[in-house]
Amino acid sequence: MFSNSEITMYREALDDLYPLFSKRYLDTSMLYIPYYYTWKYPSVSKREIEIIALLSAIYDFQMRVGTLRMHFIELIDIISGLGYRIWDLMETGLFKEVINELLRRIGYFHRFDPCGIAIPWIIMAVSQLDLEVIAFRSSNPDQAVAKALWKELSKYTSQMTSVEIRRIRNIVPKPNPNSPLKRINLFLRWVVRDEYPDLGLWKSIDKSILKIPLGLEIARVAGRLFFGRDLRINSIKSLKMVNDILRRINPEDPIRYDFVLSRPALLGICLKNINFSHCWTCPLRDICRIGRSTGGYSELFTNEEYMSLKEPIDRRRLDSARRKHDMILKRVVMYVREALGYIDCRSDYPIDHGLRPDIYCKNSIPLIGEVKTSTSTRQGPMQLKAYFEELRLREGIKEANGLLVYGSYSSDDLVFIREAISIIGLDRLYKDILVLGFTRDFKETKIVYRI
Repeated sequence: MFSNSEITMYREALDDLYPLFSKRYLDTSMLYIPYYYTWKYPSVSKREIEIIALLSAIYDFQMRVGTLRMHFIELIDIISGLGYRIWDLMETGLFKEVINELLRRIGYFHRFDPCGIAIPWIIMAVSQLDLEVIAFRSSNPDQAVAKALWKELSKYTSQMTSVEIRRIRNIVPKPNPNSPLKRINLFLRWVVRDEYPDLGLWKSIDKSILKIPLGLEIARVAGRLFFGRDLRINSIKSLKMVNDILRRINPEDPIRYDFVLSRPALLGICLKNINFSHCWTCPLRDICRIGRSTGGYSELFTNEEYMSLKEPIDRRRLDSARRKHDMILKRVVMYVREALGYIDCRSDYPIDHGLRPDIYCKNSIPLIGEVKTSTSTRQGPMQLKAYFEELRLREGIKEANGLLVYGSYSSDDLVFIREAISIIGLDRLYKDILVLGFTRDFKETKIVYRI
């Protein structure tokens, strides 16, 4: 299906992008947690890192990474403050002391294990296993590790309450031959690969046998990139399709490009609805079967649906979203005039028949602004790039200041938005970028950060 020249093209492009994505990966990944643990315990053992890495990987689902990461950080802070280590949580009395303090601080640990009661049993199982040896002896290390965990955990079920058994079943991936075992493969990537940001704990495993941690982001981006369509998640067929092409691209280290392939979806560039995706700004566009066939932003904005919404919003909430957007826009224009000193400001300024920035203020250095009702879809940076490029082309502007405004925002989303600003080079186009948010009652505008 793929020619040798295509394989070479993919390899060169993905290798070029690896440093760009890998240096920011820890900011938005649960892999940050093993690193954080080693910072708290400079004399940490390989066994401890293995335990905290496994816990971080298998709890990493159905929750915002920023929230889950904060919960793990609190857990580690409490343990270190009491002078204990992660394996000490196997002791029932200590675990109750730690978890009570943790829940007092954060309210709950994980949506499928609110009190974290699966943690001691997982640590106990891991402490009795040599997972590296188990993985080394199998050509399918993900299935072997999952099977060994469940076999060991089954030895303790007579000591568990029904709630503990239920929580473990919720959290620990089951050794199903038809499952991609995303979280187990994520753990294996961390402990086997020895190139930053991975940990390189296990020296005996050949990284050429590793499998991609197939989740929604990889299924979408890798599917569009290599096959011109989204792939099914939770599909062993999809896993095989992506693995096969990656092993042709890089036989020695096929999953090297995991975070390169996942970032466009996480950053809000490659969205579920292709009409709202920002292929024009995607670093993978030139090698993507879908991306390279799309036009520029002017063509996207002439699409009637895109022009009417400019971001994916449930049509049942469209009217309320527009009212909220217009209210925010009105207040921001007042703020720009009064606080930033821009007098000649227009809203919905037409660059052409399709591209219309929410705010355009003429001055010695123009201000270009985009308003979003929330950060939930991580939109905004991509439009700002399009506006600047078009204004430079059509009106000859040489420099501008940028403004991103969010009616409501979460710190998790803002981390991704800031990363998107850097990844797409927005901070190199604009002289200054200001990100504004509002208090809950919309009475006060506040600067979230400035770039």
